[in-house]
Amino acid sequence: MKYFVYVLFLAIGCSEDDDTSLNSNLSGLQGEWSLANVTGGLIGINENFKKGMIIWVFNEETKTVKITNKNTNDVYDVLSSGTYTYSILVVNDSKELIIDDKNIGNFELTTNQFTIDDQFRDGFKVTFNR
Repeated sequence: MKYFVYVLFLAIGCSEDDDTSLNSNLSGLQGEWSLANVTGGLIGINENFKKGMIIWVFNEETKTVKITNKNTNDVYDVLSSGTYTYSILVVNDSKELIIDDKNIGNFELTTNQFTIDDQFRDGFKVTFNR
């Protein structure tokens, strides 16, 4: 009986229907991105940033992002200056950006823009441009 339960557990646990994976090799993310806009939050901000004020430089080889944050305003700007590890968590058809083991929101990438959207948790949507 123990053997049957063990085999059943393995069969269920190893299902190919598992739609969660960690994808740290995202083509197109490599390089420099400038924070352009932050919207949302409980108070409903909509703040534009001058190009070059906050720069994120992704290195796909080392899976790190170096952030240079020159913002002195008291407005949400995601992260302080520093170097962080990153990865992308894929859940079903959705991608989530993980920085230093913290999920910072849903992630979408186009050729010259990417967004991080955490508004479904009363957070912010941030937009970056090349």
